[in-house]
Amino acid sequence: MELQTRLRLSFYKEIAEIDTAHNIRLVQHTVTGKIFVKKALSIYDLQVFRYLMTQKIPGTPKIEELIEENTTLYVIEEYISGNSLEEILAKEGTFSEEKTADYILRICRILQPLHQQHPPMIHRDLKPSNLILTYDGRLILVDFNSAKTYHPERSQDTVLFGTAGYAAPEQYGFS
Repeated sequence: MELQTRLRLSFYKEIAEIDTAHNIRLVQHTVTGKIFVKKALSIYDLQVFRYLMTQKIPGTPKIEELIEENTTLYVIEEYISGNSLEEILAKEGTFSEEKTADYILRICRILQPLHQQHPPMIHRDLKPSNLILTYDGRLILVDFNSAKTYHPERSQDTVLFGTAGYAAPEQYGFS
């Protein structure tokens, strides 16, 4: 790792592991004391993360810093405190039609500015565990690791992404 990269990352002290398998950690900025999520990505669409960093999209985590070195992108983003819709479903059971419709509308409002970009940006891993309901009632879409810009001239993805049961067949290898 280059000295400049080590220096920039040294401002973020690791305090907990969130997902070891996916290189996701909870970090604290050594100067401000603020808590962030740090991800080390080997497959990513830099254009998506740059857009999220420069344009505040309501319902998405704020990207604090992007550090790219060789084939790795380190993403420092806002930590979202709350419960995922997956956790809420497991605890409370099926949502009412009214609550479901409300969540769907809120998800569409989050996705709309991404889909209106030229080229459009696609999340590609929309599922209950990637939707966090904060303690003040906001719905936040997280985990843009699989997101990409849409290119109509490409007939298929070069890398298969997604979660079984949620990803479209063309994203998950038709299984």
